[in-house]
Amino acid sequence: ALRSLYKNSDLIKSKYLGNCFTSSGINDFLYGRINKDIGYISLNWFDQDIKKVEAEMVKIVRYLKECKSMIIDIRNNRGGTDSSALTVANHFIKTDKCYQISRTRKTNTDYSYTDPKLWYTNHSNEVFSNPILILINRYTMSAAEAFSLALKEQSHVSFIGEPTAGAFSDAEDA
Repeated sequence: ALRSLYKNSDLIKSKYLGNCFTSSGINDFLYGRINKDIGYISLNWFDQDIKKVEAEMVKIVRYLKECKSMIIDIRNNRGGTDSSALTVANHFIKTDKCYQISRTRKTNTDYSYTDPKLWYTNHSNEVFSNPILILINRYTMSAAEAFSLALKEQSHVSFIGEPTAGAFSDAEDA
């Protein structure tokens, strides 16, 4: 209940999207236009089925590609899989970059680690590269933080909100 104070989906649908929106069970997407120039995407989760996520993202980017700017709302996003978050992020990438370096502990009792793994963005064929504003809050966590990290160094992306949950995990997807 408290989380709804930070993101009121009914208000977004009625007041900002004028009840003209599309929703999908994939990543719990909600998207539409605030006006002819501003697109809006809400993501509450990053689904495991990468093929479905990719197909949905292609539809969304094609639908919103004429917008001059985009708002991506990941407030209250509780995470999901990092690979799904990266799949979505790749549709907003102008420049491919290494966005994370991780190492995995080999065993629970041993303090040795694997060699570093470099994580790179890889822009999609369908990319929205106009200015993007990403909304975050204290309930943005896990894979949503990986999504944020992948987009953080992109020149056309800005963030607004409060610090995220800090529940970031660079654990590899099983």
